[in-house]
Amino acid sequence: MKRITLHALKPLLGLPLRGLGRSANLLSVHFGNLREMSAREGGPGTAPEWTIQIQCPWRISQGSRIVVAYRDFYFSDVPLKNVAVMTKSRFDSVIAGLCAEFAEIPPVVRRLETDDTGGFSIHLSDDYCLEAFPAENTESGKCWRIFEPVAQGQSFVFPPSEDFT
Repeated sequence: MKRITLHALKPLLGLPLRGLGRSANLLSVHFGNLREMSAREGGPGTAPEWTIQIQCPWRISQGSRIVVAYRDFYFSDVPLKNVAVMTKSRFDSVIAGLCAEFAEIPPVVRRLETDDTGGFSIHLSDDYCLEAFPAENTESGKCWRIFEPVAQGQSFVFPPSEDFT
């Protein structure tokens, strides 16, 4: 499994991390330069060279400090008595500053590590690291995938289907 996962992630080597976002509890991480593409709804748009979507536990660290992590989706820095503002999670607060920092000087993918259970570490410049940890029976769902949005072709999904070779 390590070899298959490493092969799927290898195109990221040398690419800058361009952005981070989310849809509910799914993290989207964008790598590479923006490319022109025809938008599905309306006019033309842009998309990164590669996107990883992660729906298992993950974290972004810098050195020995965790900057933002999976559980930050579920907590808020807003006091509980202010329920009207609870729609903004700790993730949303942290990621705004991180995206602004990355827009100025994007960290570049320097090294990849994978493990036997589909987990990975993407080591970036400036001592940043994105790690994903599949933490459930892999038969129960999809943990992460990597794809080229502009190519609109196949994606690598972990865990791979049984017929994957």
